[in-house]
Amino acid sequence: MMKNIGNKLLYAVGVLIIWSAAAAFGLELAKDVEAREAKEAAELKCLQECC
Repeated sequence: MMKNIGNKLLYAVGVLIIWSAAAAFGLELAKDVEAREAKEAAELKCLQECC
């Protein structure tokens, strides 16, 4: 009985770790995309002002 509960608990903790890692990775990807878009917008604005 206790072994079965332990396995379920271990499985739940593993799932939580995987989901939190995936969420953190997703946030990092979103930051990268925002940074790239901001850089492109700044370059475009500079080109418009220069030309």
